[in-house]
Amino acid sequence: MDDEKAKILTSRGDIQDDPADRLADYEAALEIDPTQVVALRHRGQVLVESGDPEAALTDFDAALEIEPNDPETLEARGVALGMLGRHEEAMEALGKAIEIQPRFATAYIHRARLLMKEQQFKEAINDLDKSILVVTTNPLALVLRATCYEALNDTDRALADVERALKLQPNFLPAIQLQANLLLSAGCLEEALGVVEVLQQRLPNNAQILVQLGALYRQANRVNDAIAAFT
Repeated sequence: MDDEKAKILTSRGDIQDDPADRLADYEAALEIDPTQVVALRHRGQVLVESGDPEAALTDFDAALEIEPNDPETLEARGVALGMLGRHEEAMEALGKAIEIQPRFATAYIHRARLLMKEQQFKEAINDLDKSILVVTTNPLALVLRATCYEALNDTDRALADVERALKLQPNFLPAIQLQANLLLSAGCLEEALGVVEVLQQRLPNNAQILVQLGALYRQANRVNDAIAAFT
């Protein structure tokens, strides 16, 4: 009976909007049953989202003591370690998660992010290829791969991935910003401006877009338009 009540509290925590309410439900569940792996993992993930990866590791480690080969907890632990700059340990945790669950799309993405920080772009592309094979409709994976191609000066492949991401999610800001940067790098200033102007019409009060638009106007010697964008 106690086990079922702990599971119910954990499930309720999963659908709470307020992080404090989520934490309260997970903590209540763990008071009843300290071995609830899902509650431990989910409480740790709330702590990560709240900017406290160090505290989250305590929960992830406790969960792995109970279920050492749980791929979702290993992935979460890898994310927390990465936030703390402990990249070698993070890679180890993510690698183990992928070894246990080879079609773990998000674990490939997290490992690719770490590889990108180390400027290992070809290796990151390899992981992103695998993630995209598993989930073909994730625009984030496509934008990350495009970023790697950009770093390797492969503009054509980068633009292809960005365009594919925008077909999936037309207002995906990272994709549009990268598309503008790629067009600018290719010497297509007017096309880059057009991309950001359309986006600014859709999201008129977005500060990131206005800054990018103003910078492009400056490069195009459209001083008054740049001033208006920065105002």
